[in-house]
Amino acid sequence: MNANNMIENTDPTSEYIKKNSEMIERTFDAFGIKTRVAEVTNDKDSICFSLEIAMGTKLDDVVALNKDIAIALAAPEGKVEIIAPEPGRALVGIIVKKRKESLLSEKKGKYKLIYIDREEHVKNSLIQQIRNDLAIVMSSIAMLAWKFAQKIRTEDNLDSRPYAKDELFKEAVELVRQDRKASASIIQQRLSIGYARAARIIDQMEYEGIIGKAQGSKPREVLI
Repeated sequence: MNANNMIENTDPTSEYIKKNSEMIERTFDAFGIKTRVAEVTNDKDSICFSLEIAMGTKLDDVVALNKDIAIALAAPEGKVEIIAPEPGRALVGIIVKKRKESLLSEKKGKYKLIYIDREEHVKNSLIQQIRNDLAIVMSSIAMLAWKFAQKIRTEDNLDSRPYAKDELFKEAVELVRQDRKASASIIQQRLSIGYARAARIIDQMEYEGIIGKAQGSKPREVLI
């Protein structure tokens, strides 16, 4: 059976056989080897192209083109098998394995499942990472809030603690007791100190109950 007869076959690979028969002949011709596909055997797992080779062609030259033929035919696994010659025949056989579509589909299905599983894993990892980050942020906010509350509490305690008495406190008290007048300006002038320091001494006296509360521009009442 020649290649042309195979083209008329109702086998679904007939077009494939026709194109590849022509490709084999053109490839050998490109390397200076005249061939003709004389027969094609279509088996379950492979297709064998049986070639007539021009007289005087060395079979080693034919076999040497194994990879070139495989590339031209885009053969599965990147290779073809060349039988030179076929047993008991004056023909050279080129065997091309068929693609196992069912196995390929199965592998594609597995790859898809692996891809989906990996995508799901990445998504879950991102969600977990976001949750962890939120937990860290919330923990940080809680810590800052606690520290702020502690600071406010400490400041409140400082504000309510007794004043540390100035070293001139006793002298200032004696002046106030004698003059029966108490004001920051009087303490400032009599003790030759700054106004801010005199004002602190007045506040200390108020805290100790030595003088009364401020009454506008009037001197404070002396209570001792």
